[in-house]
Amino acid sequence: MRTSSLKTIDRTTLDSGKVVASAKAYRESMVSFINQFNIYKSIYNTVPCYITMQDRAFYIIQANERVIEDFGTTAGRHCYELYKHRNAKCNDCCLERSFHDGKPHMREEPILLNGETRHILVQSFPVFGDHSHVSHVIEIATDITRLKHAEKLAVLGQTLSGIAHSIKNVVSLMDAGTYLVNNGLMRGEQEKISKGWSMIQGNITKLSDTVLRLLDYAKDVPSIPEPVEMNRILEDVAVAIKEKLAREHIKFSRVFGKDIKTIHGNSNGLYHAVLNLADNAIDACRMDKRRKSYHGITIKSSDYRGIGCLVSVKDNGCGISRKNKDKIFKGYFTTKNDRGTGLGLLTTEKIIAGHGGMITFESSPKGTVFSISIPYRRH
Repeated sequence: MRTSSLKTIDRTTLDSGKVVASAKAYRESMVSFINQFNIYKSIYNTVPCYITMQDRAFYIIQANERVIEDFGTTAGRHCYELYKHRNAKCNDCCLERSFHDGKPHMREEPILLNGETRHILVQSFPVFGDHSHVSHVIEIATDITRLKHAEKLAVLGQTLSGIAHSIKNVVSLMDAGTYLVNNGLMRGEQEKISKGWSMIQGNITKLSDTVLRLLDYAKDVPSIPEPVEMNRILEDVAVAIKEKLAREHIKFSRVFGKDIKTIHGNSNGLYHAVLNLADNAIDACRMDKRRKSYHGITIKSSDYRGIGCLVSVKDNGCGISRKNKDKIFKGYFTTKNDRGTGLGLLTTEKIIAGHGGMITFESSPKGTVFSISIPYRRH
């Protein structure tokens, strides 16, 4: 009996010791977990990036503190609404691609922050739920604006070098034209005179266009803004392109929002920015070799939640090839051969950025749409 009691006591003591040790290990594990969680939470909220988690409807269901500090509450909002003041998702969206193929994706995007255009590098990472199904996507956006500014300075140097080379070529052709005119006058050959004069006239036009666009690019947006009615600007653009549209047999439509407020900016700059986009749309239709029942251009304006104006210029022309999509805002890049200077979109982007706005585009073989968003008042 005594031996049996001792065995019972020893077993009870041993079991109690195991429980105590197990409880202690559990407490230590919980403390370690909480510490690790707080470290991860601190990193999540203090990293110099915008981090969000979104569902398949592109609603933001979680965001780090930096997103909330810079863009406000994320409840019930989409990423494209938060960052770009858009009413619909972006074309070639990284998140959509991650939901579709379950792989990470990356691209550069412009966003609006406090009335200023910022450039971010967007990375999307799929989160898998049951049955290897992508339930959510984590989006990490890093501000690379400073890097883009440095890149633009380098591009500007390349642009000026390219323009100087182009002007040199134009002057050489004008010299050749002058030689033909002089030679024709000396010999009384009207054909040479006509050919030479045609060369001179054509290259004077090209030289003038290049210099004027360079001057436009060099101009600063006036520091004292004036009241601007955006729909009036679009009407003026419509009048300016009327003859070109008729000559190229291009249909034109306009959809102007009635609730557009007054913008405070530079009317001449905004006029030339939209005119550049309209001219490019006409060229895209003219250069399109695909069979289509008609070619058309639409200019549209609308209000965005009372904080800014959205303007789009849409065409069903030849579209922008994938290899050129990353080049179109680069200096001295053109797809128009000898008809283009490569300064149009560069100037347009500068004008819109000078108004605290942003320009984006979407393109496919079916056509292209350029969209600009401009705040009514800069912060």
